Amino acid sequence: MAALAAAAAAVSQEADAEFQIYAVDGYYFESSRKEPVCFSTLPLRFGDAASDVPEGNKRLFLRGFAGRRLRVCKRVVAWRLELDGEQPEFFVLLSADSGGWLRLAKARKLYERTARTVLMTAQALHFLRRNPDGPETALWIHLRQAFGYLGNSPVALPRLFLLLL
Repeated sequence: MAALAAAAAAVSQEADAEFQIYAVDGYYFESSRKEPVCFSTLPLRFGDAASDVPEGNKRLFLRGFAGRRLRVCKRVVAWRLELDGEQPEFFVLLSADSGGWLRLAKARKLYERTARTVLMTAQALHFLRRNPDGPETALWIHLRQAFGYLGNSPVALPRLFLLLL
């Protein structure tokens, strides 16, 4: 009987692990009023530490998909950026009741316009970190490749981003 209970507990733990979400694709963020909003309005965290993150008054919800079919709707309280990999990676911290960090995979096409400045800045920082002495034209070429809708000139870049350069 004890072996049966242990086996049932192991199956239950495997089922829970199966539904663990690590990344969200086709994501976008919205306020409690269902308006699109950029995740950069949340506090930026450095490192993995999830402690001491103020919940605040702002209610932002991450929406998207985990895998191909599982819809995701989670409240988030902070974000972080990692520049160590092949591409910059964004993570969002779920509220205390959900806990943990989720990786943001690919943004929903319509949402990219809302978060464009943050996404482009992250790409530029990532590129400059790897190529600190590279020519400015190499940066523009990289950004055009990363964001195909830029066209032939930097005019499509947000004004804030141009000021950063």
